[in-house]
Amino acid sequence: LFMNIREARVLAGVGPEASPLEAARAMQRGGLKRGLITAGSNPLTGFDENGIFTIAGPQSDKVRDVTGAGDAIAGTTIAALMNGTPFREAARQGVAAARMTVESATVVASYGDDAFGAAVSLVPACVELD
Repeated sequence: LFMNIREARVLAGVGPEASPLEAARAMQRGGLKRGLITAGSNPLTGFDENGIFTIAGPQSDKVRDVTGAGDAIAGTTIAALMNGTPFREAARQGVAAARMTVESATVVASYGDDAFGAAVSLVPACVELD
């Protein structure tokens, strides 16, 4: 499930000031197996059967428009999963695609395999929270 922090708080039944970590814990307790929570320029929070983690997107001074960033995360993560990529690595690829999207002069970024691979290499590994 892909959601922003506001959606995560509502789905988790936590208060409006709850952190992504608190929302993720509540959703796990409620039985949701996997999810990714976006929070603007803050790190992505994810959870799966192995726990809760974050992925910090590489900083960019070239942001043009944030339109489509969440869609880039969702679409790229799903495509990677469909190609057999493990969930956490698929999420890293989604973060890379989001960065490329916000830096693009168009809403839908266009890039080749080499540029995408370079973007993924800039995304740090997951950091375990729980």
